[in-house]
Parts: sequence; C-alpha cells; structure tokens
Amino acid sequence: MLSGDARRGRVTRGIMMPAAAVLAIAVGILPAGAVPPPIAGSESCAISGTLTLKTPLTNTASAKPIKVKGVASASSCNSASQTGGKGPITGAAIKIIGSLPAGASCTTLINPVFLTTKVQAKWLYTNTRGKPATDGVDNTLLANAVLVNANNPVEIQFITLTLSKGPFVGQTITLNLALDDHSATLLGECGGTGITSLAFGSVNASSITSP
Repeated sequence: MLSGDARRGRVTRGIMMPAAAVLAIAVGILPAGAVPPPIAGSESCAISGTLTLKTPLTNTASAKPIKVKGVASASSCNSASQTGGKGPITGAAIKIIGSLPAGASCTTLINPVFLTTKVQAKWLYTNTRGKPATDGVDNTLLANAVLVNANNPVEIQFITLTLSKGPFVGQTITLNLALDDHSATLLGECGGTGITSLAFGSVNASSITSP
C-alpha cells in the first residue's frame, strides 16, 4: 500500500506537462498533432515583390495575351484580430499567375483588365522551433483590379473572389501594390523598349489584407 507521500507524488507526475507544451500554449501555438480551428478574423501584412510580364508592355497594343507572373513575401503582420490557426500569422508567400488580354498596352494600367488570374497566399506562422511554417493556404482567383492612384506612387489594387475554403472563409483578399518606379520612369519605358516588370513594396509601402 502506497504512503500518502507516494500517492501525492504519483498524482503530481500524472498531471505534469512537458515544458515545450506549456510554452506552446503560452505563446498561442498548438502542440504537434493538435487540430487547429480554421483561420478567421482579419489580417494585415506588409508585402514586397515583383510582377513580371513575359512580353513587354508598350504604347502599342499587343497582338497576343501577355502572361503575368507575380511573387511577393509578407512580413510585419498585424494578427491581433486573427482567430484560429496553428499560431499568429507572421508572414506569407504570395503567387500570382495570369495574363493581360490581347490588345493590352500601357493604357491598360489605367484601366487594368486581366484574364483568368490565380492568386495563392500561403500564410506562415513561427513554430516552436522558431522557424516559419505553413499556417494555411488560400487558392483563389482575381475578381477585380483597380488603379487606385495614377500619381506617385502609382498604386494598383487586386481584390480576389470571396474565399470558399481555406483560411478566412467568406472574406476576400486585397493586395495593394504601390509601385516602386516613378510614373515618369514607367512612361519612359512605355515609349521605349516597354515594361517587363513592376516592382512594389520596397520603396513604397504595399500590403495584403483580409478582409
């Protein structure tokens, strides 16, 4: 028969938690193997990246559609209103794949029109090892593109379709792309060899938000 001290020791050992699990709970990161609730709420991060055009965009209408590929990374995220997920979002990897229609020219930047364009946002969090890891992935389509500002900085806004699965269901993703090049530089490229890339977020603040 166990003594009182032995019984107390036995009970204590039964309720002890590993230090790593305690730390994970304290910082809002779920322990390995736990199924997190879906990511919801709101999110805002700074982004920087580049849109690359396979065919130069000039003042002359293109004979064929122009393929567009974009890549960007997010940082400095505000996750105060985020719920769910494996942990607070700390960054994102963004991909855009689509095209401008035949007949596109530099005037297309004034009234942006895109053919079917895919947008992927891979949301990241910092795991218990201090490394970035995937918190959730949104795969959606571009619904609308708008020139928000034609002056400096030139700013284009991308808005996706309403998300039906993945993080932030029932919401949209908005990409505000403030171009790094001065408008005069872009006009010069339009009248010359054409625009082959549009960098954003390194000189002028750009963002990804949901909703």
